[in-house]
Amino acid sequence: MTGRATHLTVGWGPWPDEPFLDMLREHCGALDVHMTVCKDHNVSRVVAGVESGRARVDLHLDMQADYEDEDDPYARLGYAVEDAGGMVVNDPDPAKACQNKAIIHYQLERAGIDVPYTVVVRNWRPATFSLTGAQRRRLGKRFIVKPARGFGKVGVVRVKTGSIKEITQARRFDRGDDFLIQETVEPAWFGHHMGWFRVFCLLGEIIVCWWDTRTQHYTPLTVAEYVEHGLSPLVEMARGIAAATSMRFFSTEIAVTGRGNARRFLSIDYVNDPCDTTLQSHSHSGLPDDVARHMAEAFVAAAWRVGNGAPLSSPPSVWFAG
Repeated sequence: MTGRATHLTVGWGPWPDEPFLDMLREHCGALDVHMTVCKDHNVSRVVAGVESGRARVDLHLDMQADYEDEDDPYARLGYAVEDAGGMVVNDPDPAKACQNKAIIHYQLERAGIDVPYTVVVRNWRPATFSLTGAQRRRLGKRFIVKPARGFGKVGVVRVKTGSIKEITQARRFDRGDDFLIQETVEPAWFGHHMGWFRVFCLLGEIIVCWWDTRTQHYTPLTVAEYVEHGLSPLVEMARGIAAATSMRFFSTEIAVTGRGNARRFLSIDYVNDPCDTTLQSHSHSGLPDDVARHMAEAFVAAAWRVGNGAPLSSPPSVWFAG
């Protein structure tokens, strides 16, 4: 393909610019990388340029596509870049699979990754679906019902008695979707930190943050905490999820339960794609600014590498905020 070169495209959608885009632009200027941000007003034009060969994209970062919607222009852009020989940070087909937690649940189980006990209820099961006695004993009285294609906790219901009525009401959120009925996970504590983590996979790098489910607040994990608490399984699990799903950029929630020989590392929310890049300096529940800045630098550097014939991913490593 010999069309006009764009080193980096970002599928952003209808949303206003955020500081993360400014960070990308800053690093693009430092490396002389040309970036196009694709929004509703220009995405179809970019797709047409790539499909016709008038434009070439080295690396595409999607933050918007719904790959289950055949009419979504951002999904079409991802496929267009891939079909034309460019690199997509998360290839469209694996990204599409990751939109369905029922698919990913079984992928992770087959890969030997520890997940909460889960019953998958297909959308064709009747509204009067009930759990077996064995399933109830494994789940306990209180458990969680979540839609397979849900995101951002939307549609998640914490049931109190596990009755048919409660499960039926939860499934009414989307009768066309499968649902996961999942045991409630109680994390261990590490001093004043809840043993719940948001772990990011970033083109071969792993970034770990404490995540408080009550306050929705990130705190970067330090090297000292990583060593003191023996948290290397977080990194191993995140890499295992990346390998099982063929995803290069995503976050996963991992909870640590129990102590000693009873300690478990559980993948809770499987694969979150796209990642929220709202900054902590702008929102209490946002991404720590240092983490976002590093992500922006990594994507621009990756676009430069791809444009110069080097591998997309970095060597396996763990990154800690300074």
